[in-house]
Amino acid sequence: MFSATYLGHQGWLVQTRYSRILVDPLLTDEYSPGFEAEIYPPRVLDVRRFPAIDAVVLSHEHADHVNLPSLAMLARDVPIVLPARSARAVRDAIAALGFRVVASRPGDAFVIGDLEVMLFGSAAPGAQLEWEVTNLMVLIADRARHGSLFCYVDTWPQPATLAAVRRRVGRLGVLCHANNMMDWSCLEGGTGSGPPVNALEFAAELARAEASWWLGAEPPAVTAICGPGLAFRGADSWMNQILCVDSERVRDALQALSPERVFRAPVPGETIELVRGAVRRIAPRAAFVRALDRGAWRSLTVGARRAWIDDFAPACGEVSLDEASWPYLLAQLDLLAAYLYRRELFHGVLALDGCALGKRKPAFAIVLRVDGPDTAHVLEYEPDANRFALVRATRPLETYALGLECWAADLWRVLIGRMLPQRLLGHLRTWSFSPAPLSPLFAVWGFFDALHRPAAAAAFYGALASELRGRPPTIAAGRHARGLRRRGRARARRATQQV
Repeated sequence: MFSATYLGHQGWLVQTRYSRILVDPLLTDEYSPGFEAEIYPPRVLDVRRFPAIDAVVLSHEHADHVNLPSLAMLARDVPIVLPARSARAVRDAIAALGFRVVASRPGDAFVIGDLEVMLFGSAAPGAQLEWEVTNLMVLIADRARHGSLFCYVDTWPQPATLAAVRRRVGRLGVLCHANNMMDWSCLEGGTGSGPPVNALEFAAELARAEASWWLGAEPPAVTAICGPGLAFRGADSWMNQILCVDSERVRDALQALSPERVFRAPVPGETIELVRGAVRRIAPRAAFVRALDRGAWRSLTVGARRAWIDDFAPACGEVSLDEASWPYLLAQLDLLAAYLYRRELFHGVLALDGCALGKRKPAFAIVLRVDGPDTAHVLEYEPDANRFALVRATRPLETYALGLECWAADLWRVLIGRMLPQRLLGHLRTWSFSPAPLSPLFAVWGFFDALHRPAAAAAFYGALASELRGRPPTIAAGRHARGLRRRGRARARRATQQV
């Protein structure tokens, strides 16, 4: 028998009678240290009844997939399979907890007891996938061919990828669609934001994709739509408006289109059992994890939607930045200017010349709030000098065609590695009046990536690992934990077309 238990967000426990593998486990209530958010739907997880684990497979390095507090719950004999291209700071932090980190690349295959893992690439040269550049898609199957699970996680598979999966397992057991649909237009003013995707549109997108994936082959035994896996809380509760697609509505739409198939929008604890490729049963809960009754779920409905935030508090809670910190912050902004050279924002600013912008200047500015919402330093991007220059601008929102505004204290903490950059979301705003679509937020976001700023990443993850190192594990290692075997470079590496 093969079973897959949904843990929440994009986490799964895959097991047979003899072997157990965790995929992207989030075993704490906190969704990510980069958000003021919790796991949704809420759940009860009883670690005393959690089964022993033989291996963990992490799809990529982002903090909602590599969760150090969750890993710290595991016995250190459990091997951690991590993409080789992940930031060294993330790998070092996992190793600092005492784990053996096993580097993996597209085409790698591993054997753990009677389970096999195969990893597929998800980023092709030239693809602008800066957020998910290290993501590997995960296929797990049992050697007796009772079942399999395929998660493409935060990217998108091509038909050739699914063809390689079918060659390996025949009919796929469980396919996981990740519901990552979010509407961040509340942070982006101007002319660039279009309407958010709704549940029916997302269902139609999935149906069109699957129409090419299963040509001449049986579709998966079960198709799961997973997410959104978080609910914002506290002062950030208004941000629940960004969660624009309800997975249960997507499931219902897909079920109506293909009534002969099995679609699920699983809740934590839901367990899909397969025998000889067929669904034996779908249990609503597991002994070690279950979803709370729906009456206890946080409402994701917000009272008043915000079209564009007109005010926002600092994420760190501090409105001032001491004088000694300014030189470092300004020096880092010059590094940002150098990073932008010949990238999207650089070309976008140059393309504004001659455009009808009214009284707006064809330029990009960063506005750093200090002390109060009406007090700020304005720095104008000068592409020809590769720098940000401090300027006088009393009304930057009306002065510049492009801009980004945040609190100086927040930005400083991100730059030195005391906060992850995603903590800025909901605590900044951008605007774009470019005739061509251009998001200042996405244009600068890669600058803060752990791969690009290793010292800041090392500071953040190193401090977190030091805090967790002394915690005793509560989940035991399985009997195959020391027997993880690499099968070598699989043929799938050549057969799989990377996205």
